[in-house]
Amino acid sequence: MSCPEPRQRKTTLPPTDRQLQVLRLIERHRTNRGCAPTARELLSQLGLSPNSLQAVQEFYQGLEARGLLERERGKARTARATAEGLRWLGITTPSTAPEGGSP
Repeated sequence: MSCPEPRQRKTTLPPTDRQLQVLRLIERHRTNRGCAPTARELLSQLGLSPNSLQAVQEFYQGLEARGLLERERGKARTARATAEGLRWLGITTPSTAPEGGSP
């Protein structure tokens, strides 16, 4: 018998500056290397102890609860900003760009 996944709490609170920093680091890493950073890479870039793995999980959970980050469960390095997350970062993608561009 397997344990059910914990329920994800949704929130309407805006992200904190630190959460946006984490999201920005994830997207920069994905752009430069094609995948999300490992937890230890994130900790290093944030200047936190490599033993603070729980902090990364809390950042991920907070961003997911705000609808700004998505991950594939059971797969490493799949974190990515959602369209809403990209908007918070000021990144425009073809799917988030306004319609009616020039001919």
